[in-house]
Amino acid sequence: MKKIFLVFLIFIVQSVSGQEVKLEKSPLTGQTFQGIAADGTSTLKLEISLPNPKGKILLKQTALGFLKSSRGSIYRPQDTIVPDSDEKIRLIYQPPLYILDDRLASTNCATPSWKAQETLSFEYISGASSSVFCQKFDLIRPPVIMVHGFTGSRESLASLSAFLQTQKFDTLLEEYYNKNSADRSGSSIEAQAAKLAKHIDTVLNTYNQSGFKLAKIDIVSHSMGGLISRTYLKQRPSENEPLVRKLIMIATPNHGVPWVEKIVGNILADLISKYHQEAANQLFCGNPIFQFLNEGEKSGKHLNDLVQYAIIAGVRHRYSYWDIMGNFLGDLSAAADDDGVVTRDSARLNGVSVFLFGEMVHTYAKELQQLFPKDDPMPRSGRISAIVKKLLLRNIVFVPLKNCQMEIKKAEGEVFLKRTIDEEWQKVSGTSKIFDNSFGIVKTASGSAVTTFSTQGDPWASVMLPPQTEIQISYASPELVRAFVKKGQARFVSNKKGLGSFEIVLGNEGENWMKFSPRAKIRNLSGDFIVSTEGGGKIFSIEEKVSLQAIAEDGSRKNRWISSGKGIEMTMDGRIKTMDFFPGMNVFENVFFKDLKSENSPSTTLESPILQLNPISPVENRDIDASDEKSRKPEKSSISKELYEKLMKARKAYYDAVAEFASEEEINEKYKEFQRLQEEYYGKKQ
Repeated sequence: MKKIFLVFLIFIVQSVSGQEVKLEKSPLTGQTFQGIAADGTSTLKLEISLPNPKGKILLKQTALGFLKSSRGSIYRPQDTIVPDSDEKIRLIYQPPLYILDDRLASTNCATPSWKAQETLSFEYISGASSSVFCQKFDLIRPPVIMVHGFTGSRESLASLSAFLQTQKFDTLLEEYYNKNSADRSGSSIEAQAAKLAKHIDTVLNTYNQSGFKLAKIDIVSHSMGGLISRTYLKQRPSENEPLVRKLIMIATPNHGVPWVEKIVGNILADLISKYHQEAANQLFCGNPIFQFLNEGEKSGKHLNDLVQYAIIAGVRHRYSYWDIMGNFLGDLSAAADDDGVVTRDSARLNGVSVFLFGEMVHTYAKELQQLFPKDDPMPRSGRISAIVKKLLLRNIVFVPLKNCQMEIKKAEGEVFLKRTIDEEWQKVSGTSKIFDNSFGIVKTASGSAVTTFSTQGDPWASVMLPPQTEIQISYASPELVRAFVKKGQARFVSNKKGLGSFEIVLGNEGENWMKFSPRAKIRNLSGDFIVSTEGGGKIFSIEEKVSLQAIAEDGSRKNRWISSGKGIEMTMDGRIKTMDFFPGMNVFENVFFKDLKSENSPSTTLESPILQLNPISPVENRDIDASDEKSRKPEKSSISKELYEKLMKARKAYYDAVAEFASEEEINEKYKEFQRLQEEYYGKKQ
C-alpha cells in the first residue's frame, strides 16, 4: 500500500475563464481524484496558472474545508492568494474533520454510498476586469470497518452496521477467524490481525481506485475484535503512519479474562469449534498476548498517539442467584462489575476514556441472555449504537494516565514469580521486583513474600504470603485487585481511601479458564482479612467487614457478611461454620511481616476516568437486613458538607468535559481541580 502515498503528483488541466486549474490525479489510476475523505489526514493539491502574471486571485469562499498555501499559511475569504516564484499558485485543500448528516446525499453507488459537495470559489482580477470561477469535488466520510469478536462472523455486528448505514456511514463487514481446520495457529489473534491488515489495504486500494483519496479508516470492534485491532496497530511498523483514525472498542477484554464460571464457560465452549481453539487460549489474562499489547501502559506507550481510542463497557444487573453482595465500592444498590463475560476493569486502558453503560450483557448468545434476562446484548443495543455514532463524529482525546503498580516488596527463602502462564518460574531475590504488567503468579515454597500495590506511587494495599502459598493476581487496577488463591493462605491488607480494594476467589481451576468452579468469592472495601484454601476454604476478618459468597457444588449460593474478629469455614460438602479465631494467625505475626500495615497509607485518592452515561439499576434481591445496609454507608457527620458538594461538582465537570469531547487542555484542568478536592476532602475525612 505504500504506493498509494507516493510523493509525486500527476495533474489534469482544466481551463476556467482563462485560468488553468490543475487537480491532483491518483498515482494508481492516472485519473483525477473526484473526491477526498474527511479522514483527518488526506489533503488534495491544486495548481492554478494565471493568463496574466500581473493578475491576482482572491479566495471568495469554501463550502466545508479550507485552503492553505504550499508553505502552510491558511487562506480566509477575501484573502489574496500569493503565487510562488514561478507565478503559479499552488494550494492544499484540507477537508473538514467531520461531515454532518445534512451535508450528505446518496451517490447511488455501493462505494462510497454518501457524499457531500465542496465548492471552492475564486475571483480573478486583472486590471479593471474581474471574473469568478469555481472548482467542485466530492467529500466523503472514511469507511467504518466492523471487527467481530471471539467466534464471531459478519452477523455479529450486522445490527450496529445497519444502524450506521442509516446514519450515512459506509460500513464494511468481514470475517477474520480461521477457516482451515488443519491450521490451529490460523485462529490466533495475530493471524486474525494479519487478515484485518489485508482487508484495510484492500479497502484503501478500492477507494483510491474509485477516484476517492483515502488515507485512513475507522474501526468499530466488539469483544476480542478490539484485541485483533490493537494487535494490527502494534504489528504495523512504528515509522509508518497508522491507517486507522479511530478505534472504538465495545466490551473488549483489554487485560484478558481471569476465569469464567463453568456455567458461562459451557455457553462459550458451545460456540468454540476447531476454528477458534487458539484464540480461546489467548483470551486468558495470563497469556503473553496481553504482555505484548499492554507493554508500556504505565507511560502511555501502549497507545498510538495518532489514533483516537474509545472504550464502551457494559455492566449487567445484579442477580441474587448469581452475584456477591455489593460492588467493589461496597455499594449494595450498584450493578454488577461485568457484562457477564468481561469485567469493566479488564476493559479499561490507561489513558483512554471508558463510556460505561448499565443493564448490558456481553453478547446476544441465547444462553447468556437466559442467564441474565434483564440485560440488553451490547452489539444490538440502541444506546450503544447512539454513542458509537457520536464518537465517530467527535474528536476523542486522551485522558490523564493513572497507574497501579504491583511489586514484590520483599522476599526471603524460596519465592518464585511468573509474569505469564507460558513463562518459566523465576526465583525472586530479597530485593524489590516490579511487575511489568497487571498479571502475575507468585509462589512461595519454603520462603515468604510481601506483594504491594500502589496508585501513582502511593501504596494502598499489600498481600502477605507465608510458605507453601500460591496466588494469581489476575488484574490490578487503581480501583481493584482481583486475585485467585490457588493454595495455602494469604493475608490481605488495605487502607484505600474512597475506593475499593480486593476481590478474591477460591475454587477449582478445571482444564482451562472457561471451566472454573468457584467455591467462594470474597470482597472488602478496606481493612484486613485472611483467606485460606484449607478444607473447603476459610475466611477470617481481622478488621472491617468482609462480604462472602459461598458456592456449593450444585451452584447454590449463600451470601454472608463477616464482621471484625469473626470468620467462616466452608466444608467440602457445602456446609458453613463460624469461627471466633483463625488457627494459623501466628504465621502472620512473624517478624518478616511486622509493621506492614502502616506502609499502606496513601496520600491521595484517585478515581478512574469511567463515565456512567445512564442510571444503573439497583440490586434485585439482597440477603441482608436494613442494619447491615446502613452500616455500609459512609459517615459524613464530621465532614464539611460544602466541601463534599464541591467535590461532587468537580467530578461532574471533569466527566462532562470528557463526555462532551472538550479540548485536552480543558479536560486536564478539570481533572486537576477534581484531584485537588479529593485530596482535601479525604484528608479532612481522616
